[in-house]
Amino acid sequence: MNEMNHNKTLEQNRKPVVLDDSYPYEELLMIIPSEKMDEITKPDLPDSVRFAKISEVKDLKNKWADLMRRLKFPNDIPEEEIFDRMRNQDPEFFDSHLFALLSEDDDLVSVVGIWPGRHFEDGMRVHWMMSSPDYQSKGYGRMVLQQAIRQFHQEFPNKSLYLSTQAQSWPAIRMYKKMGFGSYEDDCLTASKEENVKRWENARRQVIAKEGINI
Repeated sequence: MNEMNHNKTLEQNRKPVVLDDSYPYEELLMIIPSEKMDEITKPDLPDSVRFAKISEVKDLKNKWADLMRRLKFPNDIPEEEIFDRMRNQDPEFFDSHLFALLSEDDDLVSVVGIWPGRHFEDGMRVHWMMSSPDYQSKGYGRMVLQQAIRQFHQEFPNKSLYLSTQAQSWPAIRMYKKMGFGSYEDDCLTASKEENVKRWENARRQVIAKEGINI
């Protein structure tokens, strides 16, 4: 079986993705060039899901926190407190840059935020992208990210956009790459070029060894 067919079979048969804590955590940065953002198309949503304004999402904080728990994010403080800390910094910006995809039953299918980052002097960050295990492997994460990137690029055409991920999220890394994000392996405010290069080397080696997948 060639790698393409092998990878397709793995992705078709894999279980819903939660963070695999058997991977040691190391932060990986990815960045999308402006020309790649130009190529992002409007998401073609099926009738079973819809984008909603944050004000339309009932019990948003609890749904968001519950989703984070289901995905097994390792947090030192309660998930509801994480939500409040972010929103309280700038409620207007937070509400207008959090993108939610809802099911017909108002389930939180997928969510992503755009938020000021700490890794670069002038850059915005894709933050807390999450898709419910009940709706994974259907492209909904890609759709909500498309929506977020398109709005960001229209609003801030001269700003860079990046994200932080880890080897545990290797399926998401593959999706990010297909959308135009590339691995960032240079200096930033939180790590040297050598550190970022080494982290990516470690992640690629670990995912190949465990999953047989290139990231």
